[in-house]
Amino acid sequence: MLNDIRVLLLEDNEDDALLLINELRAGGFNPFYERVCDRQGMERMLDDRDWDIICSDYKMPQFNASDALKVIYKRGLDIPFIIISGTIGEEIAVDCMRKGAHDYLMKGSLTRLCSAIKRELADCQARKDRALAQNALRESENKYYQLFQNESSATILFDAETMQFIDANKAALMLFGYKKEDFLKLTVIAITDEKDKTLRTIKEISQNIEAARFIKERRLKKSNGSLFFGQINSGSFTSNGRKIIIGAIKDITIQREAEKQIVLLQNLIDNSNDAIFIINPIDSQIIYVNKQASSSLGYSQEELLTMKVTDLDPLVFNKTIWEETILKLRKTGSLVLEGTHKRKDNSTFPVEISSTLSLHDGKEYLIAITRDITERKYQEYLLRDSEE
Repeated sequence: MLNDIRVLLLEDNEDDALLLINELRAGGFNPFYERVCDRQGMERMLDDRDWDIICSDYKMPQFNASDALKVIYKRGLDIPFIIISGTIGEEIAVDCMRKGAHDYLMKGSLTRLCSAIKRELADCQARKDRALAQNALRESENKYYQLFQNESSATILFDAETMQFIDANKAALMLFGYKKEDFLKLTVIAITDEKDKTLRTIKEISQNIEAARFIKERRLKKSNGSLFFGQINSGSFTSNGRKIIIGAIKDITIQREAEKQIVLLQNLIDNSNDAIFIINPIDSQIIYVNKQASSSLGYSQEELLTMKVTDLDPLVFNKTIWEETILKLRKTGSLVLEGTHKRKDNSTFPVEISSTLSLHDGKEYLIAITRDITERKYQEYLLRDSEE
Protein backbone atom coordinates (compact mmCIF):
# COMPACT_ATOMS: atom_id res chain seq x y z
CA MET A 1 0.00 0.00 0.00
CA LEU A 2 1.39 3.37 -1.06
CA ASN A 3 1.76 6.13 1.54
CA ASP A 4 0.11 9.41 0.61
CA ILE A 5 2.44 12.39 0.76
CA ARG A 6 2.04 16.06 -0.19
CA VAL A 7 5.19 17.34 -1.84
CA LEU A 8 5.94 20.95 -2.75
CA LEU A 9 8.60 21.00 -5.46
CA LEU A 10 10.71 24.13 -5.91
CA GLU A 11 12.11 23.22 -9.31
CA ASP A 12 12.36 25.02 -12.65
CA ASN A 13 13.11 21.84 -14.65
CA GLU A 14 10.02 19.70 -15.25
CA ASP A 15 12.05 16.60 -16.23
CA ASP A 16 14.01 16.73 -12.97
CA ALA A 17 10.73 17.08 -11.09
CA LEU A 18 9.27 14.00 -12.81
CA LEU A 19 12.40 11.96 -11.99
CA LEU A 20 11.97 12.85 -8.34
CA ILE A 21 8.25 11.96 -8.35
CA ASN A 22 8.97 8.61 -10.02
CA GLU A 23 11.61 7.88 -7.36
CA LEU A 24 9.01 8.54 -4.67
CA ARG A 25 6.52 6.20 -6.31
CA ALA A 26 9.15 3.52 -6.61
CA GLY A 27 9.94 3.96 -2.92
CA GLY A 28 6.37 3.32 -1.75
CA PHE A 29 4.89 6.82 -1.79
CA ASN A 30 1.75 8.11 -3.50
CA PRO A 31 2.71 11.75 -4.01
CA PHE A 32 0.38 14.66 -4.53
CA TYR A 33 2.63 17.48 -5.72
CA GLU A 34 2.81 20.98 -7.08
CA ARG A 35 5.82 22.50 -8.84
CA VAL A 36 6.75 26.18 -8.61
CA CYS A 37 10.00 28.03 -9.29
CA ASP A 38 9.68 31.47 -7.71
CA ARG A 39 8.84 33.15 -4.40
CA GLN A 40 5.32 34.15 -5.44
CA GLY A 41 4.49 30.57 -6.43
CA MET A 42 5.89 29.21 -3.17
CA GLU A 43 3.96 31.75 -1.09
CA ARG A 44 0.76 30.88 -2.97
CA MET A 45 1.23 27.13 -2.43
CA LEU A 46 1.91 27.62 1.29
CA ASP A 47 -1.29 29.65 1.55
CA ASP A 48 -3.34 27.02 -0.29
CA ARG A 49 -2.63 23.92 1.80
CA ASP A 50 -0.36 22.14 4.26
CA TRP A 51 2.63 20.26 2.88
CA ASP A 52 4.40 17.20 4.25
CA ILE A 53 7.75 18.00 2.67
CA ILE A 54 9.50 20.55 0.45
CA CYS A 55 12.08 19.42 -2.10
CA SER A 56 14.02 22.30 -3.59
CA ASP A 57 16.62 22.85 -6.26
CA TYR A 58 19.35 25.05 -4.88
CA LYS A 59 19.45 27.54 -7.74
CA MET A 60 16.66 28.59 -10.11
CA PRO A 61 16.51 31.58 -12.48
CA GLN A 62 14.35 33.72 -10.14
CA PHE A 63 14.72 31.91 -6.81
CA ASN A 64 17.04 29.76 -4.70
CA ALA A 65 16.95 27.44 -1.67
CA SER A 66 18.35 30.08 0.70
CA ASP A 67 15.48 32.44 -0.14
CA ALA A 68 12.98 29.59 0.23
CA LEU A 69 14.34 28.83 3.71
CA LYS A 70 13.83 32.48 4.66
CA VAL A 71 10.16 32.19 3.63
CA ILE A 72 9.77 29.10 5.81
CA TYR A 73 11.50 30.81 8.75
CA LYS A 74 9.40 33.96 8.43
CA ARG A 75 6.17 31.95 8.50
CA GLY A 76 7.35 29.91 11.49
CA LEU A 77 6.68 26.62 9.70
CA ASP A 78 8.15 23.25 10.59
CA ILE A 79 8.24 21.42 7.25
CA PRO A 80 11.06 19.04 6.30
CA PHE A 81 13.16 20.80 3.65
CA ILE A 82 15.44 18.76 1.40
CA ILE A 83 17.74 20.37 -1.16
CA ILE A 84 18.20 18.41 -4.39
CA SER A 85 20.70 20.01 -6.74
CA GLY A 86 23.28 19.16 -9.30
CA THR A 87 25.48 22.19 -8.65
CA ILE A 88 25.63 22.58 -4.88
CA GLY A 89 28.99 22.36 -3.20
CA GLU A 90 29.68 21.09 0.30
CA GLU A 91 30.26 24.57 1.74
CA ILE A 92 26.94 25.85 0.37
CA ALA A 93 25.17 22.70 1.55
CA VAL A 94 26.48 23.18 5.11
CA ASP A 95 25.37 26.82 5.03
CA CYS A 96 21.88 25.76 3.95
CA MET A 97 21.75 23.20 6.75
CA ARG A 98 22.57 25.96 9.23
CA LYS A 99 19.70 28.03 7.79
CA GLY A 100 17.19 25.21 8.33
CA ALA A 101 17.54 22.64 5.55
CA HIS A 102 17.25 19.09 6.83
CA ASP A 103 19.22 17.23 4.16
CA TYR A 104 20.67 17.62 0.69
CA LEU A 105 21.01 15.20 -2.22
CA MET A 106 22.62 15.32 -5.63
CA LYS A 107 20.24 15.10 -8.59
CA GLY A 108 22.26 12.30 -10.10
CA SER A 109 21.99 10.16 -6.97
CA LEU A 110 18.46 9.88 -5.59
CA THR A 111 18.81 6.37 -4.14
CA ARG A 112 18.48 7.57 -0.54
CA LEU A 113 15.71 10.08 -1.30
CA CYS A 114 12.87 7.94 0.09
CA SER A 115 14.79 6.90 3.20
CA ALA A 116 15.72 10.54 3.83
CA ILE A 117 12.08 11.62 3.45
CA LYS A 118 10.86 8.85 5.80
CA ARG A 119 13.45 9.89 8.37
CA GLU A 120 12.58 13.59 8.14
CA LEU A 121 8.84 12.90 8.30
CA ALA A 122 9.38 10.81 11.44
CA ASP A 123 11.61 13.50 12.97
CA CYS A 124 9.07 16.19 12.12
CA GLN A 125 6.26 14.20 13.74
CA ALA A 126 8.43 13.68 16.81
CA ARG A 127 9.03 17.43 17.03
CA LYS A 128 5.30 18.09 16.75
CA ASP A 129 4.55 15.50 19.42
CA ARG A 130 7.14 17.06 21.72
CA ALA A 131 5.71 20.51 21.09
CA LEU A 132 2.20 19.26 21.87
CA ALA A 133 3.44 17.58 25.04
CA GLN A 134 5.32 20.72 26.09
CA ASN A 135 2.27 22.88 25.42
CA ALA A 136 0.10 20.48 27.40
CA LEU A 137 2.66 20.52 30.21
CA ARG A 138 2.77 24.31 30.20
CA GLU A 139 -1.02 24.49 30.24
CA SER A 140 -1.12 21.96 33.07
CA GLU A 141 1.56 23.80 35.01
CA ASN A 142 -0.25 27.09 34.48
CA LYS A 143 -3.55 25.54 35.56
CA TYR A 144 -2.07 24.08 38.73
CA TYR A 145 -0.11 27.26 39.42
CA GLN A 146 -3.32 29.26 39.21
CA LEU A 147 -4.99 26.76 41.54
CA PHE A 148 -2.00 27.06 43.89
CA GLN A 149 -2.09 30.85 43.84
CA ASN A 150 -5.85 31.02 44.37
CA GLU A 151 -6.01 28.28 47.00
CA SER A 152 -7.75 29.66 50.10
CA SER A 153 -5.32 27.85 52.41
CA ALA A 154 -1.95 29.52 52.94
CA THR A 155 0.41 27.27 50.97
CA ILE A 156 4.22 27.35 50.84
CA LEU A 157 6.94 25.44 48.99
CA PHE A 158 10.52 25.15 50.23
CA ASP A 159 13.70 23.17 49.61
CA ALA A 160 13.98 20.37 52.17
CA GLU A 161 17.79 20.65 52.32
CA THR A 162 18.34 24.42 52.38
CA MET A 163 14.88 25.26 53.83
CA GLN A 164 14.81 28.21 51.39
CA PHE A 165 11.34 29.20 50.26
CA ILE A 166 10.61 28.47 46.60
CA ASP A 167 7.08 29.79 46.34
CA ALA A 168 4.14 31.01 48.40
CA ASN A 169 0.59 31.71 47.35
CA LYS A 170 -1.40 34.88 47.99
CA ALA A 171 -3.03 33.49 51.13
CA ALA A 172 0.38 32.67 52.65
CA LEU A 173 1.78 36.13 51.91
CA MET A 174 -1.31 37.70 53.46
CA LEU A 175 -1.15 35.44 56.52
CA PHE A 176 2.51 36.17 57.25
CA GLY A 177 2.43 39.80 56.11
CA TYR A 178 5.19 39.73 53.47
CA LYS A 179 5.64 40.84 49.89
CA LYS A 180 6.51 37.88 47.70
CA GLU A 181 10.03 39.04 46.81
CA ASP A 182 10.84 39.49 50.51
CA PHE A 183 9.28 36.18 51.54
CA LEU A 184 11.29 34.19 48.98
CA LYS A 185 14.53 35.49 50.51
CA LEU A 186 13.69 33.73 53.79
CA THR A 187 14.06 30.20 55.11
CA VAL A 188 11.46 28.32 57.11
CA ILE A 189 13.25 29.23 60.35
CA ALA A 190 12.21 32.87 59.87
CA ILE A 191 8.51 32.06 60.29
CA THR A 192 8.62 29.60 63.19
CA ASP A 193 8.81 30.26 66.91
CA GLU A 194 9.60 26.59 67.58
CA LYS A 195 12.86 26.04 65.70
CA ASP A 196 13.86 22.65 67.15
CA LYS A 197 10.43 21.09 66.61
CA THR A 198 10.32 22.49 63.08
CA LEU A 199 13.75 21.07 62.20
CA ARG A 200 12.74 17.64 63.53
CA THR A 201 9.55 17.70 61.47
CA ILE A 202 11.40 18.67 58.27
CA LYS A 203 13.86 15.83 58.83
CA GLU A 204 10.99 13.43 59.45
CA ILE A 205 9.21 14.48 56.25
CA SER A 206 12.43 14.28 54.20
CA GLN A 207 13.16 10.74 55.35
CA ASN A 208 9.68 9.37 54.70
CA ILE A 209 8.00 8.30 51.48
CA GLU A 210 6.59 11.12 49.39
CA ALA A 211 3.00 9.90 49.75
CA ALA A 212 3.13 10.39 53.52
CA ARG A 213 1.28 13.35 55.00
CA PHE A 214 2.11 15.11 58.26
CA ILE A 215 -0.21 17.31 60.31
CA LYS A 216 1.47 19.37 63.00
CA GLU A 217 0.54 22.35 65.13
CA ARG A 218 3.25 24.97 65.57
CA ARG A 219 3.62 28.47 66.94
CA LEU A 220 4.41 30.64 63.91
CA LYS A 221 5.69 34.17 63.47
CA LYS A 222 4.47 37.00 61.23
CA SER A 223 6.60 39.72 59.65
CA ASN A 224 5.73 42.12 62.49
CA GLY A 225 6.87 39.61 65.11
CA SER A 226 3.39 38.67 66.34
CA LEU A 227 2.79 34.98 66.99
CA PHE A 228 -0.09 32.70 66.05
CA PHE A 229 -0.85 28.99 66.15
CA GLY A 230 -0.86 27.25 62.79
CA GLN A 231 -2.00 23.78 61.78
CA ILE A 232 0.37 22.61 59.02
CA ASN A 233 -0.56 19.82 56.61
CA SER A 234 2.73 18.83 54.94
CA GLY A 235 4.03 16.46 52.31
CA SER A 236 6.93 16.24 49.86
CA PHE A 237 7.82 15.55 46.24
CA THR A 238 10.95 15.50 44.08
CA SER A 239 11.58 18.09 41.36
CA ASN A 240 14.76 18.27 39.26
CA GLY A 241 16.53 15.99 41.71
CA ARG A 242 15.76 17.95 44.86
CA LYS A 243 13.27 17.25 47.62
CA ILE A 244 10.53 19.87 47.90
CA ILE A 245 8.25 20.18 50.91
CA ILE A 246 4.77 21.63 50.49
CA GLY A 247 2.81 22.88 53.47
CA ALA A 248 -0.76 24.14 53.77
CA ILE A 249 -1.15 26.34 56.84
CA LYS A 250 -4.35 27.15 58.72
CA ASP A 251 -4.44 29.80 61.43
CA ILE A 252 -6.01 28.03 64.43
CA THR A 253 -5.30 30.72 67.02
CA ILE A 254 -9.00 31.39 67.65
CA GLN A 255 -9.67 27.65 67.80
CA ARG A 256 -6.84 27.14 70.31
CA GLU A 257 -8.11 30.02 72.45
CA ALA A 258 -11.62 28.57 72.31
CA GLU A 259 -10.25 25.18 73.37
CA LYS A 260 -8.46 26.83 76.30
CA GLN A 261 -11.70 28.53 77.31
CA ILE A 262 -13.52 25.20 77.09
CA VAL A 263 -10.89 23.54 79.29
CA LEU A 264 -11.10 26.42 81.77
CA LEU A 265 -14.89 26.22 81.84
CA GLN A 266 -14.73 22.45 82.23
CA ASN A 267 -12.36 22.81 85.19
CA LEU A 268 -14.60 25.43 86.79
CA ILE A 269 -17.67 23.23 86.36
CA ASP A 270 -15.90 20.08 87.56
CA ASN A 271 -14.52 21.82 90.63
CA SER A 272 -17.76 23.58 91.53
CA ASN A 273 -19.15 22.93 95.03
CA ASP A 274 -22.59 22.59 93.46
CA ALA A 275 -23.78 19.52 91.58
CA ILE A 276 -24.38 20.39 87.92
CA PHE A 277 -26.55 18.37 85.56
CA ILE A 278 -27.37 18.76 81.85
CA ILE A 279 -30.60 16.95 81.05
CA ASN A 280 -32.73 16.14 78.01
CA PRO A 281 -36.02 17.92 78.81
CA ILE A 282 -38.04 15.50 76.69
CA ASP A 283 -37.35 12.31 78.65
CA SER A 284 -35.30 13.55 81.68
CA GLN A 285 -32.26 11.57 80.48
CA ILE A 286 -29.05 12.83 82.12
CA ILE A 287 -26.52 13.94 79.48
CA TYR A 288 -23.75 15.42 81.62
CA VAL A 289 -22.80 15.59 85.32
CA ASN A 290 -19.84 17.17 87.08
CA LYS A 291 -17.68 15.60 89.77
CA GLN A 292 -19.70 17.09 92.63
CA ALA A 293 -22.88 15.47 91.30
CA SER A 294 -21.13 12.12 91.30
CA SER A 295 -19.68 12.67 94.76
CA SER A 296 -22.92 13.82 96.37
CA LEU A 297 -24.97 10.93 95.02
CA GLY A 298 -22.43 8.13 95.36
CA TYR A 299 -22.65 7.11 91.70
CA SER A 300 -19.82 7.23 89.17
CA GLN A 301 -20.21 9.78 86.39
CA GLU A 302 -20.60 6.91 83.93
CA GLU A 303 -23.45 5.42 85.97
CA LEU A 304 -25.27 8.74 86.19
CA LEU A 305 -25.18 9.11 82.39
CA THR A 306 -27.33 5.97 82.12
CA MET A 307 -29.96 7.36 84.49
CA LYS A 308 -32.90 9.76 84.41
CA VAL A 309 -34.03 12.45 86.84
CA THR A 310 -36.82 10.12 87.97
CA ASP A 311 -34.14 7.75 89.28
CA LEU A 312 -32.72 10.46 91.57
CA ASP A 313 -35.66 12.61 92.67
CA PRO A 314 -38.42 10.75 94.54
CA LEU A 315 -40.77 13.70 93.96
CA VAL A 316 -40.55 13.32 90.18
CA PHE A 317 -42.03 9.85 90.10
CA ASN A 318 -43.79 9.87 86.73
CA LYS A 319 -43.71 11.39 83.25
CA THR A 320 -46.66 13.72 83.87
CA ILE A 321 -44.99 15.51 86.78
CA TRP A 322 -41.81 15.93 84.70
CA GLU A 323 -43.72 17.37 81.72
CA GLU A 324 -45.57 19.83 83.97
CA THR A 325 -42.24 20.99 85.40
CA ILE A 326 -40.82 21.56 81.90
CA LEU A 327 -43.93 23.51 80.79
CA LYS A 328 -43.61 25.77 83.83
CA LEU A 329 -39.91 26.24 83.08
CA ARG A 330 -40.65 27.23 79.47
CA LYS A 331 -43.12 29.86 80.66
CA THR A 332 -40.91 31.41 83.33
CA GLY A 333 -37.49 30.87 81.71
CA SER A 334 -35.99 29.65 84.97
CA LEU A 335 -37.03 27.97 88.20
CA VAL A 336 -35.60 27.77 91.69
CA LEU A 337 -37.21 25.11 93.80
CA GLU A 338 -36.48 22.69 96.56
CA GLY A 339 -36.48 18.96 96.17
CA THR A 340 -35.00 15.73 97.40
CA HIS A 341 -32.23 13.63 95.89
CA LYS A 342 -31.73 9.94 96.49
CA ARG A 343 -28.22 8.55 96.84
CA LYS A 344 -27.01 5.21 95.58
CA ASP A 345 -27.42 3.79 99.11
CA ASN A 346 -31.10 4.94 99.00
CA SER A 347 -30.55 7.67 101.60
CA THR A 348 -32.03 11.07 100.72
CA PHE A 349 -31.04 14.67 101.29
CA PRO A 350 -32.69 18.04 100.59
CA VAL A 351 -31.47 20.13 97.64
CA GLU A 352 -32.13 23.53 96.13
CA ILE A 353 -32.40 23.27 92.35
CA SER A 354 -31.82 26.21 89.99
CA SER A 355 -32.97 25.27 86.48
CA THR A 356 -32.84 26.98 83.08
CA LEU A 357 -33.54 25.89 79.53
CA SER A 358 -30.89 26.46 76.85
CA LEU A 359 -31.21 26.12 73.07
CA HIS A 360 -28.15 24.93 71.10
CA ASP A 361 -28.13 23.95 67.41
CA GLY A 362 -31.91 23.79 67.48
CA LYS A 363 -31.94 21.37 70.40
CA GLU A 364 -33.23 22.13 73.91
CA TYR A 365 -31.23 21.32 77.05
CA LEU A 366 -32.08 21.70 80.73
CA ILE A 367 -29.27 22.91 82.97
CA ALA A 368 -29.80 22.17 86.66
CA ILE A 369 -27.50 23.39 89.44
CA THR A 370 -28.28 21.65 92.73
CA ARG A 371 -27.01 22.52 96.17
CA ASP A 372 -27.13 20.30 99.24
CA ILE A 373 -29.18 22.30 101.80
CA THR A 374 -29.09 19.76 104.63
CA GLU A 375 -27.30 22.19 106.94
CA ARG A 376 -29.63 25.03 106.05
CA LYS A 377 -32.67 22.89 106.73
CA TYR A 378 -31.21 21.82 110.05
CA GLN A 379 -30.60 25.44 111.06
CA GLU A 380 -34.16 26.32 110.05
CA TYR A 381 -35.41 23.45 112.19
CA LEU A 382 -33.40 24.66 115.18
CA LEU A 383 -34.74 28.18 114.71
CA ARG A 384 -38.34 27.02 114.58
CA ASP A 385 -37.81 24.77 117.58
CA SER A 386 -36.37 27.63 119.64
CA GLU A 387 -39.26 29.90 118.70
CA GLU A 388 -41.76 27.33 119.89
